[in-house]
Amino acid sequence: MTRRQLLEATGWGGMLLLAGRGLAPAAAAAELPAAARWFDLAPGPFVAPETRRTLGGFLRTRLQVSMTRQRIGGDEVLLRSYERSLVGPTLRCRAGDVIEIDLLNQLPPEAPAHHGNGPHAFNTTNLHTHGLHVSPAGESDNVLIEVPPGQRQHYRFEIPKDHPAGTFYYHPHKHGSTAMQLASGMAGALIVEGDVDRLPEIAAARERVLVLQQIPYNQRSRTIEWRDLLFTDAHTPTTVNGRAKPRLELRPGEVERWRLVHAGVKVPFAVFLVDGSGRQLPLQQIAVDGITTGRLEPLAEIELGPGNRADVLVQVQAPGSYHLVSREIVLRDLPVQRQVLAAVDVKGTPAAMRLPREAELASLAPRKTLAQVPHPGRQVVELWLDGDLPKVNGQPFDARNPPRRLKLGSVDEWTITVLGTGLNIHPFHLHTNPFEVLAVNGRRLAHPVWRDTVLVASRVAAYPVKEVVFRTQYRDFTGKSMLHCHNALHEDMGMMQLVEVVA
Repeated sequence: MTRRQLLEATGWGGMLLLAGRGLAPAAAAAELPAAARWFDLAPGPFVAPETRRTLGGFLRTRLQVSMTRQRIGGDEVLLRSYERSLVGPTLRCRAGDVIEIDLLNQLPPEAPAHHGNGPHAFNTTNLHTHGLHVSPAGESDNVLIEVPPGQRQHYRFEIPKDHPAGTFYYHPHKHGSTAMQLASGMAGALIVEGDVDRLPEIAAARERVLVLQQIPYNQRSRTIEWRDLLFTDAHTPTTVNGRAKPRLELRPGEVERWRLVHAGVKVPFAVFLVDGSGRQLPLQQIAVDGITTGRLEPLAEIELGPGNRADVLVQVQAPGSYHLVSREIVLRDLPVQRQVLAAVDVKGTPAAMRLPREAELASLAPRKTLAQVPHPGRQVVELWLDGDLPKVNGQPFDARNPPRRLKLGSVDEWTITVLGTGLNIHPFHLHTNPFEVLAVNGRRLAHPVWRDTVLVASRVAAYPVKEVVFRTQYRDFTGKSMLHCHNALHEDMGMMQLVEVVA
């Protein structure tokens, strides 16, 4: 939900909180990236990821995974990477297109993977297209595929002709190694172009893809170790397209479109734009999680949990120096960590540009609502974190257990809550089908919103969202997929459940 929608549903004005702590105590500060040194870095140039787009309805490409040395804020770090880069290439397509990818795993050999919970098989991988409405079976978005070192896997994603235009992304999803590989920067944007991009005001705007990642490398070894993933929370700086504090330049009055992708492991945060005095300027949100909302919503902050995306329009009239800043949503007993994500310089010849009209955007909102569907089925998800054992409905993940069965074409109403004794927040994610959030904490939203990932907190946490109710319809595809917490540590430790859509 947006901040406004959350406040509508909760009436709760001060927003603190959370990021799934409780797995381990804090590490010594000497082992973490040197935050003070990072924050003192001078801004560098903004660098967009490499772009690969469909041609004639097809994109045939390769993603090579290998160990490479990267530079992060002046440090040389050894990471698992796509295409030897800190961020994967941006893939661009249209509804009805086909994307074919050869995933080539050139990571070092390792012992054969086991299939239990917990950290393992760090060099075995696969590929997940987060948020895309595509088949979860065969060589499509099948997260049960495993690609060991030295092996190649062919993927084919057939984008439906009625697929919404929006911002999605891809990343590994091998159980046991998802967190380690995401923490290395293995993620990239995946953009479906379409109707919203053709609005004159949006077509005229310069577009920027901002993939936000947190890479918790060990300060001494310059590598990522599993214990560093457990120990680091509020101390891991956020990169933008693999860069520390890039500089963005806009003209006064110019409109830009920023596609924000939270491709981090576990820490939710809010992003906002401030002037030299610290005053926040509105970011005009037009889409969340790849779906156009139909509204031009001016927000002081954009909240992003791991897996969330947001499309915003940015327009600043006055010349000057500004900053894009993140504020971690943390536990109430921890300090709030802030970081400058990017410098924003507004200078040069003014541009006479305007934002799109509400009526133009309203025509692009999802036409289908599930709120009025009579007699939907019922699904209940309880996310648990008791000690070091994450669970769903009291059970840790086990691929041998019968999956949650869902009927093709049916509509279900889901209730998501968090149980257990910890101060935790969980970004809940459902594969394949987006969902329409209707209510928070028992109160209906004035403006239901379509998402694929939503933050839910425990009863004892300060974050106000304790229960989310949404509806979804299982359209087009049968097969097995997942529901899980998108805190990738929780996911690898067992906060995941197999689901299967059957005809």
